[in-house]
Amino acid sequence: MTEGVYVKSTTCRHCGGRKVTRSRTAYVYCDYCGALADWDFQIAMASPASAPPGPKYEEIVRTLQPELDLAKAQGDRRRYAAAQAKIYDEYVSACPAAVPPRVGDPAYRHAFVVHTAISMMEQAFDPRTAQATDAMTEATARLAWDRRDARAPKVTPSTFWPMWNAVRAMLDLAIDVNERSGTLQHHPDKPPRDLVLKMGLSVFVQGWLPYLPAPDADKLLDVSGLGGDYQIAPFVKTALRHCGGCGRDLPVVDGARRIVCEACGRLVDVTGAEIGCHGCGAPVSLPLGGSSFACPYCKREMSALRPLG
Repeated sequence: MTEGVYVKSTTCRHCGGRKVTRSRTAYVYCDYCGALADWDFQIAMASPASAPPGPKYEEIVRTLQPELDLAKAQGDRRRYAAAQAKIYDEYVSACPAAVPPRVGDPAYRHAFVVHTAISMMEQAFDPRTAQATDAMTEATARLAWDRRDARAPKVTPSTFWPMWNAVRAMLDLAIDVNERSGTLQHHPDKPPRDLVLKMGLSVFVQGWLPYLPAPDADKLLDVSGLGGDYQIAPFVKTALRHCGGCGRDLPVVDGARRIVCEACGRLVDVTGAEIGCHGCGAPVSLPLGGSSFACPYCKREMSALRPLG
């Protein structure tokens, strides 16, 4: 696919809007209401988030692992979640490409880290998780390889698919645990179950596609739901707006009410006219979630009606 020509065929579950502009990241946000609507596997494949977290993250994991172990042994769920939040907060800083672009918004980032920490806690304290993990490990150990082409070894399909079933069962269990506990409903993007599954499977599928024979690679895209349909991006009339969080130009389609700025993660209100900064005169659209903000160009504090101070 040619960059900037194709878009993922997606209909927003919240407002019914069709996606008409191409996302910058694999997280597909609605052009009309800003809701997380889909996952673009083609973009994920083109820009994999595979960079290692780095030494600071690894040091935090090493430091907090005894606390995690103790909290789990004592059944202290709150302490376990607090330690996971510290770990995951550093992970977000170390690997921004591996998480939603909205983490640039401090309020979203906090909610996302807390949600992830509680999600991991719920899974860690579920007695079935260890069994599912063991089944996945055993299936992986039974993989066989065809190495006749040393430059492009292929996994034997008859051993790959049992591993796939174990991985899928593990992810289904994780989602079940988070649905029953109510954790999934507190995700800041409130994604539906099938979208959570797509995002969870993406890294696995990305990693294994090169090692599968072509028919099995096609099958994996189909059964994972990551294949999807793409269409040539239609020509749509857009109005130029400016993000009040970072100043980035935002093309806005007719009828849009709020959109996600994929540069800084802010959810931007595009229902009214832009506000001219009284400091530098630049026009900006208001980020949602606060009564005041700093002009992204001159840093003057502003409100929805007038500059502050």
